Amino acid sequence: MTQLTIYKGASPFLKNVQEWLEENEALNSLLLGLAQDNAKKENDSSFYLTLSTDHQLQFSGLQTPERNLIVYADHSNLENTLSVLADYLGKEKLTFPGMTGPKDLVLRAGEIFKNKLGWDDELVHQHLVYQLEQVKHNPPISGDLRLATAADLDLVAEWMHLFLIEALQEDDKEAARENAAKKINNKEVYLWVHNAVVSMTSIARPTNNGITINYVYTPLAQRKKGYGTKIVAELSGLMLKRGYRFCTLFTDVENPTSNHIYQKIGYDIIGEFRSIAFT
Repeated sequence: MTQLTIYKGASPFLKNVQEWLEENEALNSLLLGLAQDNAKKENDSSFYLTLSTDHQLQFSGLQTPERNLIVYADHSNLENTLSVLADYLGKEKLTFPGMTGPKDLVLRAGEIFKNKLGWDDELVHQHLVYQLEQVKHNPPISGDLRLATAADLDLVAEWMHLFLIEALQEDDKEAARENAAKKINNKEVYLWVHNAVVSMTSIARPTNNGITINYVYTPLAQRKKGYGTKIVAELSGLMLKRGYRFCTLFTDVENPTSNHIYQKIGYDIIGEFRSIAFT
């Protein structure tokens, strides 16, 4: 029998799923990182659920408010697991904007939800998931890596906004500025400086053994000069020196330039993610 459990907060959720998710820690860096970050908050309004069969975890999901349900599953009993989830959502009249997770899981969930709930879905993003354990290429590009400070807020906010438009088709200038301020305050944003600031990236969602590199952005006028490669190689190496066993990052499947650069640095593809929107 499949048991569905809803959790009131990240801590009880992690108590049940963390060891299981860490069997594929790099692939689950998004889900684990968000849950571990939420566990530090006084007010956690995210939604957490698991499905288990004979006390063996089969599925886990996390939804931060108004965002996609981020999922991971054991594929050994996938059809039954997703059918039980669909029945629960229908009974409780619960909906989500969309779903994000491993390709096969998300696409099959979309099919089952359509058949059982009548939900249509639209493919929104196709991402490759990468893991790096050793920097293999760090080009000799002039400049220095430094942390962004409050004095850089206007620039970082502008570049984050442009990154979100390019990478995720999300045009929310105010949200980008709020996120930039938060990440600068948390000492997560790094800049490459060569006479002027020429490139940006940041760290996010640390897990027990890894950390994610994201918001890799170089303005149009500074592209094709190696700055993006340099800043990612430098920051990845710095994180490994600080004790992380690996770094992860996500790229658009259809961006050959980024994928070539990251593979050259030493990032290996470990999976594919899909994001669908329920319409």
